Amino acid sequence: MYIRVGIADDHKLLCDCMKSMLEFGSDYTVVFQCNDGTECIESLKNNKDKIDVLLLDVDMPSLDGFQVLRFIKENNYNVKVLFLTGYDDIPMILQAIEAGADGYLLKDVKAEELITAIRDVNFGKRYIQTDLLTLLEKEALPKTKSGAEVNLTERERQILAYVAGGANNKEIALELDISEQTVKNHLTNIFKKINVFDRTQATIYAIKNKIIVL
Repeated sequence: MYIRVGIADDHKLLCDCMKSMLEFGSDYTVVFQCNDGTECIESLKNNKDKIDVLLLDVDMPSLDGFQVLRFIKENNYNVKVLFLTGYDDIPMILQAIEAGADGYLLKDVKAEELITAIRDVNFGKRYIQTDLLTLLEKEALPKTKSGAEVNLTERERQILAYVAGGANNKEIALELDISEQTVKNHLTNIFKKINVFDRTQATIYAIKNKIIVL
């Protein structure tokens, strides 16, 4: 089965190159390309439920990538969003995670990692480019223990995985058939065990330690 991809970037040549690369001998098909934010939203409307992963630039004319992402979230579009941008600064990456992006890559990413990232986010994982994840770990995380050193229960691992997938407390509670208060109690214990202070840090920790919903 093909993974259906949309590409939104203000550089047409880059769009064309990515389309050629993805469709050459792989299980990807590019459904649309567009070069500004308004066109991207119209393309999404015209292809609702026909896109699995959107490769989205941050800087675009008319509407930027974060505005497009907000539209997707507010209208409950079933599409994964993978930022592909030139910004490698930590505040921008953290903003993307907090906004609910499923992944973050730089435009100089190797083709193999781009393909891996698209596949991973399509199957519900979050993906941050390898060297950026290392940078985040050093600069945005407090000193944490590795996954092997932390004694998380099976339930705590489940909840942490859902947090890393972008789910809120209500969504986690419904998925696991528990109360929101129970979710909050678990999160308090999880944050204490892995020594983080918010959901963004917890997400980075989960991605680093490959804690995912199975």
